[in-house]
Amino acid sequence: MKNLVVYASLFLLNSCVHPYFTQKRLVNDRSLPHRLNAEYIDISSFHFSAGQRIGSKRIISDTLQLPDKMDSIIAVTLKEYGFSIDSLVNESSLALLIDPSLRWNRRRLIEFMRTQRFEGNTMVPIVCYNVSLEPEKSGGGGIGPIYETGNDRYLIGQQIYIAYYENGELLYLRNISRWDEKIVPSGTPITHEFPQEVLDTLMHIALEPLLKQMEKGR
Repeated sequence: MKNLVVYASLFLLNSCVHPYFTQKRLVNDRSLPHRLNAEYIDISSFHFSAGQRIGSKRIISDTLQLPDKMDSIIAVTLKEYGFSIDSLVNESSLALLIDPSLRWNRRRLIEFMRTQRFEGNTMVPIVCYNVSLEPEKSGGGGIGPIYETGNDRYLIGQQIYIAYYENGELLYLRNISRWDEKIVPSGTPITHEFPQEVLDTLMHIALEPLLKQMEKGR
């Protein structure tokens, strides 16, 4: 039933121009064990970051108003899939992932994640929120001048990366992003949020190959 709800939500969201989803398999997961048992996958670390860009200037910020207990939100979602979690720690060694230029460069991201050291079989969820703000413009197209409409255009990215390590080796790294757009009168603040239902949908898509292997091991 959970899978049906997730896919129904995804279908409805993708039926509009906004929001929309993009997905990347950053590390080939063919080397995953044929059978995985959730009891042997440790989930003790995660990372959360938020970034903001105004026009061409990127402002790195951890102060955007987002859920205070992101670890609890992540833990609830993962426990619904059968993972056992004692506690989640926002892993300080992953702090560089706040920089979108690292996350979106496939080679650099893989190199960085391979330098991380996690014991045993470990899965690390990485949750990112990014917002870009610029004046909305109209016109142009070879007919007339481009002018500002008096509105602000927000482009919002909500992203999940799932990294899986076995015996210290990075075997799996997958990313799913949800992009949304909000247009409001200039100077009007918006509420930044990462709803549970959005996290559930993104987490499921990013985890799907691992979940299939776990099903085979049960």
